[in-house]
Amino acid sequence: MQFKFYFPHKKSQGHPWGRAILAVPLLLLTLLPIEKTLGFSLSSLQNLPGFGVNVRPLTPDAEKLGVTGERLQEVLTLHLEELGLPLLTDEKLSAIPGKPILELTVLLRKVRDGSGYIFSINLALQEMVSLERPTENLAGIYAPTWEKTILGITNKKTYLEVGVRQLLDRFAQEYKAENL
Repeated sequence: MQFKFYFPHKKSQGHPWGRAILAVPLLLLTLLPIEKTLGFSLSSLQNLPGFGVNVRPLTPDAEKLGVTGERLQEVLTLHLEELGLPLLTDEKLSAIPGKPILELTVLLRKVRDGSGYIFSINLALQEMVSLERPTENLAGIYAPTWEKTILGITNKKTYLEVGVRQLLDRFAQEYKAENL
């Protein structure tokens, strides 16, 4: 099979700003590393005094693998304390604007041939937000302001805990870069 490439006629090469439109994203990519030098940040973790933690309910397949919400909550809390991040009690959390909560979601599904489990581990900083545009009777809602996910296949629950720790390490690295 032979491929044919289409080259437009020189008179119809597109928008006159075509090259400029391509150059702008490239220019922005080169500017990103100097955000600190210029005194601004693109991170939503800046000035975050602390946060609460929550583990979302697990799927039934998680129980078959031996994963429990209590164990994940323990891994989450202990690792954050080891990393030196400020965990807030419910009382202190209610006094913080946005009421930030670091939320862990682990989804597991058994593979058809029974050889293991497909998993998704999501760690998200959820904060109370509201729309800036005028709205009627719309309450604030929780939305992720920072989020990372790991996907994989496993047959051992310890790999899930390793994945949780990896996401927490990433969060801690970004948190400390903005707040310490």
